Amino acid sequence: MLNKVVMFLNLADEPVIERLLTPRAALTAAEYLAFDLDHHVLVVMTDMTAYAEALREVAVLRGDVPARKGYPGYLYSDLAEIYERAGRIKNRRGSITMIPVLSMPSDDITHPIPDLTGYITEGQIVLGRDLANQGVYPPVTVLPSLSRLMKDGIGKNFTREDHPHVEPDVTIQGRDRPNPFECAVAVLACIGNEAEVISGEARGARGYYIGRHAGSDDKVWFPREAVEKLALDDRVRVRAKGLGLKIEGFEDVKVNKLSPELFEKLGLSIEGGEIVVPVVMEVPGHIMGSGMGFQPVESLDYDIQTTCPEIVERYKLKTLKLGDVVAIRDHSSVYSPGRHVGAVTIGTVIHGFSELAGHGPGVNPILSAMPGRIKVRIDPDANIAYYLGIKPRPN
Repeated sequence: MLNKVVMFLNLADEPVIERLLTPRAALTAAEYLAFDLDHHVLVVMTDMTAYAEALREVAVLRGDVPARKGYPGYLYSDLAEIYERAGRIKNRRGSITMIPVLSMPSDDITHPIPDLTGYITEGQIVLGRDLANQGVYPPVTVLPSLSRLMKDGIGKNFTREDHPHVEPDVTIQGRDRPNPFECAVAVLACIGNEAEVISGEARGARGYYIGRHAGSDDKVWFPREAVEKLALDDRVRVRAKGLGLKIEGFEDVKVNKLSPELFEKLGLSIEGGEIVVPVVMEVPGHIMGSGMGFQPVESLDYDIQTTCPEIVERYKLKTLKLGDVVAIRDHSSVYSPGRHVGAVTIGTVIHGFSELAGHGPGVNPILSAMPGRIKVRIDPDANIAYYLGIKPRPN
């Protein structure tokens, strides 16, 4: 087998600048084998943590301004330059598949290196120290492992028919800032805004921006025939409109991430000085979890916890669907989600269940008010898919 292996090594006692050149030299060799000689090449890079630390060391010597944990602000784009050299080239037979391996400092998955790597690679396989100590091989920790491209391998005939509700439709990310949650699309785009593919085979396809998942993923809906033509790195333009929207006579009610067009279709009414909002269900604030306290509220979703079967059963959470409009009691999301007795937050469900502690169906806040300004009306069809015409209303 070694006659089919090309190895590039950088030892610990060698100059640190060589550590930055090694992966690039390896990828140049891989590109020659793949695109000149038509081979299918697997590139395994280990350890990218050592590479990032070398980049930090060189950046300090150059006098670059440090960002998170002292790493340079261009760590994201630098890693992307390496990871995005994987793939195929049109009219060439070969391909490059890349497996970057990294160790998480202090086993912290939110550390800048694994955090940014996950944004770029659209997925991760997490190996657990505890499982390895128990003799489990491979020691894959299932819950924190993920794939943002899983839509092509789930659902009917793959896993279960309702599985696509977990993470459906198309994921996009802004590239104008190092972190996706800081990008313009994350802060300015509003649910119901028009989205258009502006490059690639699906160019010209139109759909809707439907919300955000966590700090990384902006979600858009396109017709199925357009989705089949989409490819990695296709560009999507969102016509952002709605930030700063106010309701006349209810200026104290926070309108968040809600397009004017969708606002008009929510079926709102006014009774006794309160806005009446149709919702699928009311959720008690004490079962909310991940995302609470995060700022800015425009860039987040926060989760209804579903790790307790009794809670799921008591509040009939299994009936929730993507796009459902829900009311969260005793919660204010004016600046960031948090408890406030008597307040109400209205949100839309953007992703599905999770067995990870603190997590569950994610909610994008769209309206929030102090006590006495919002009341709700139960409507099982309160769902943005019906409002936007993505799905026909049930008879």
